[in-house]
Amino acid sequence: MKSVRYLVVFSVLFGFLCVGTYLFFAPYAIIPFLSPIVMLILPWALAMFLYRRLNASWRVFGIGMLTFIGSQVPHTLFNNWTLLPILENLGLGLDLPPGSPQLAIYALALGLSSGVFEETARYIVYSRWLEKVRSWKDGLMFGAGHAGIEAMVIGVLALLAFLLALSSRNGEISQLTPVQLDAYWNNPWYFHLLPLMERISAIIFHLSAALLVMQAFIRRNTAWYLAAILLHTLFNATAVFALATWGGLVTEMLLLLISVISLWIIFALRTEEDETLIEYVPSSITPDNLKDAHDD
Repeated sequence: MKSVRYLVVFSVLFGFLCVGTYLFFAPYAIIPFLSPIVMLILPWALAMFLYRRLNASWRVFGIGMLTFIGSQVPHTLFNNWTLLPILENLGLGLDLPPGSPQLAIYALALGLSSGVFEETARYIVYSRWLEKVRSWKDGLMFGAGHAGIEAMVIGVLALLAFLLALSSRNGEISQLTPVQLDAYWNNPWYFHLLPLMERISAIIFHLSAALLVMQAFIRRNTAWYLAAILLHTLFNATAVFALATWGGLVTEMLLLLISVISLWIIFALRTEEDETLIEYVPSSITPDNLKDAHDD
């Protein structure tokens, strides 16, 4: 077992060395490479933080991942077979004039579709598979899993796009046109950070949405579930409308603003018990920690 472990560690270190060496001689590729890598690492880093700092459950994190995947099956079928054909028949789509009321209706329809399916999936999971999960820490872990798998999927796609653009730039393959290559490599450096910024905003939003849906059970009031749908609709509709109207940078600024509202919701829903937990839960459980807790 030790030999296998050493082999894995050596392989990882060798891989980092090779990548680091290449990026040293190709600095233009640093940010396009690091952006998807951070998207892949960020969900696990957040989950580890919640686990170590708040003793949140890894099981809840995994269920959160499955919840997102499960919600996308009916959501995608509904959009492709029902919503988009209806919108197309009404003359609504992304080719509408930027900033037009018709584009706003189109964006709201897509945002509402995402909100209904994803928040309903959360509601069902809370009621059937997470009946006893009603704590702030595990609500955050549930949202982290939901947002995390989405971030990882987008991170993988962004990494594949980077490798394709890099290979085309080096002349190894020619699947991209010169216009596509120019759009990828000659944009300002922050262009490659915009997807990462969007994922950070989306993760914060999903944490707040998971807590909002949980409140529907804690407070026995479905208005909280509807509030999560409305917030989800606002987030996704803003992304669609702003991107088509003002471009990527303004879009991410608006989504960052919504994430600030989401962050306020997260801490507003924290109870005094949660604050005590944050202050006193140790980073690791040891016999001494357990003895101290028993003495308290």
